[in-house]
Amino acid sequence: MKTIVTTMIVMLAAPMLFCQSVSADGVLMSLREVLGVSEGDMQKIANGELVSSNNSDGTDLTAYVPAGSVIAEMLQTAPTGKKGFAIASVTLVPYPASWNRMSASERMLALYNVLGCISTQKGITYISRRAGYKPKELFTQSYYIANENKKSPPLSDITAAVVPETEVRYVFQEDTSFGENTYRHTYTNSDDEIFVEITNCTPMKYRGVTCLKKEEMRMCISLYPVQEGVLVSSAAIVTGHKTTVTVVVVKVDLADSFKRRTDALHAWFKKHVEGQ
Repeated sequence: MKTIVTTMIVMLAAPMLFCQSVSADGVLMSLREVLGVSEGDMQKIANGELVSSNNSDGTDLTAYVPAGSVIAEMLQTAPTGKKGFAIASVTLVPYPASWNRMSASERMLALYNVLGCISTQKGITYISRRAGYKPKELFTQSYYIANENKKSPPLSDITAAVVPETEVRYVFQEDTSFGENTYRHTYTNSDDEIFVEITNCTPMKYRGVTCLKKEEMRMCISLYPVQEGVLVSSAAIVTGHKTTVTVVVVKVDLADSFKRRTDALHAWFKKHVEGQ
């Protein structure tokens, strides 16, 4: 009798295991249609891991973002060598259960509004090299403002009723390394992608010395829905600087610094999607 019961359990479990395998294969098939990374990186993304690379060695970063996307177009012309550098990262964030009955357009609106919750970036942490590669607060202040003037009064987060094709917003953030800065957020949206380009409107300074002049940094975030979730891609594009700069006598690894910041933004976005 025990043998019969065991056999029945195995037979009942087999279809479930098969479905899980098909589901995993389905995720990989969806990713292969839009990404060009290696199979090893593809598997990591399917497992929910964050995969990153930079172009200092000539790597084609467009493989790390959806083919044909706006962020891919940005990376095609990203500077390299003495002209600058770029970093790209991508991960797959599953849709929360509460979104199961949403239409595609409703999901896009929900994603757009999550990305727009700028005030919730206040207090997020990143892995700090200066703190011994331990978590450290990244932004002590984060809010919308009416224009580039950092003294403009704070504005509340924006909750949109529809996803606009284009939009420009301004954000003030106090960074624990680069001080007080204002940024221009330029959105370019479609039925397939939510894309925002973040440009520094003020010089970014480290210990009072300018590391990046106005508009030398562009941070891009792309939300590209697929059947299993949303592909969240990011890129940090810096012009006029190599990956490492020297400020007074301190070497600042800009590439590593911005990678750890984009990692923090990915974690922030994933957390807020999961909380919906």
